[in-house]
Amino acid sequence: LRHLLDEGAVVSLPAEDGFRLRHDVNEDWLLARHLQSRRKDISEILHTADQPLWWLRSVQLVAQTLLEQDDHDGWEALLEALSKDPRLDPAWRRAVLVAPLYSERAGVILPGLEARLLADDARLLRQLLDTLIVFETRIDERMLSHLADRDEATRFSLAAYYKVPALRTWLPFLRWSLGKWNQWPRTLLPRLAELADIFTRAAGATPNSYSERIAGLAFDWLTEIEDANHPLDWTNRREPFDTILAGVSPWDEVEKRVRRILVASSGSAPETTRAYLNRLSSPKRLSAARTDLIENPGRVPGLLPREWTEMCLAQFVPPPRSGKPRDPLTRGMMLGFDGLDQTGIRRDQGFSPSSPVRGGFDQVFEADATQAMRLFHRLERRAATHWRWHNKIRNGIRPLPVTIRLPNRKVMLWGDDAVYRWARAILGSPVLGSLYLALDDWLANQV
Repeated sequence: LRHLLDEGAVVSLPAEDGFRLRHDVNEDWLLARHLQSRRKDISEILHTADQPLWWLRSVQLVAQTLLEQDDHDGWEALLEALSKDPRLDPAWRRAVLVAPLYSERAGVILPGLEARLLADDARLLRQLLDTLIVFETRIDERMLSHLADRDEATRFSLAAYYKVPALRTWLPFLRWSLGKWNQWPRTLLPRLAELADIFTRAAGATPNSYSERIAGLAFDWLTEIEDANHPLDWTNRREPFDTILAGVSPWDEVEKRVRRILVASSGSAPETTRAYLNRLSSPKRLSAARTDLIENPGRVPGLLPREWTEMCLAQFVPPPRSGKPRDPLTRGMMLGFDGLDQTGIRRDQGFSPSSPVRGGFDQVFEADATQAMRLFHRLERRAATHWRWHNKIRNGIRPLPVTIRLPNRKVMLWGDDAVYRWARAILGSPVLGSLYLALDDWLANQV
């Protein structure tokens, strides 16, 4: 108080036995001025005052003032002082750590702090990322309204998963850091991927330059991770980026998260997403990557129907065999490997029970019916051919078609009672069944 009186910020009111502010300033600023004058004792002051959390903004203002005066040593000393006192709530330290992002001069301050953030194996930068992910996010109130029929625990659990970033701090961080992510230690990549996942999911409906840049990074990361995890020759498998992470198969989780990032940012970076789908259309490898993408397609099938169709064909239709085995027993075993219920279509997870939304098939029909029908006819012909060969080789039966004669051509239909149930997704491949259901919905919408 004496310091504020000497400074002239506060004047004494002898007749009222009190004080008043000389200027129209808020209480946060007043507390910040007091705390800044006694920075060396700030830990003790907070502890003595029983750590009133409504002072958080004032402590953050102290840190901002130091940074805006280019006193980076003072900011770091304040941060360490609050970190070392075990009596203090970690919230005080976090308030100081994110202070650069709340400053209007964040674009100038952050480059000056980069060396300090990266020191000691990026210790402070890791903590800053954790703070952004955990404490600088908010529950999406719209999600709560959509889940009004669920119990409270379920509502808040799902809403917490689909949390949204606090743009006041996230945007300054992204503006400064996106161009540096590939230069930082690769051990930061899991945290950066989690950060990008939250942002692109929240901003997915609105094309923006941040998601576009993140998509470019995600494509580069996926290329390296997939090449390392899924080489043509399994003996060439290696650690992505030559970096070992802690945990069991940690890069597998990072790979799935980065793929979700690319899906979520597809509206902002369609060309990057197209390049990735073209990469996945090679049938020689990356089956696991295609499976993950097909199970979690987002809006990609509707945005890029032709490329999506090519990738689905690479996934579901096995490549042609180089030759047919001559031994009838061996031939029968090869046909039985897929199983008749799969109708010769490569097995895939996530399609049972069949549904028109599986694999984004409904989106493909809506966006480009020509591509959807190309996929449908290719899988249908594959299934019919497999059924005929299975009956001929396994059961010794030669199937006969039902021939329908039209004015300019004839149509040959192959199948029995079980085969015709494929159209209702009752028997056969759930992949083909999902396509039949998507076709049904599309035809109904055309009427």
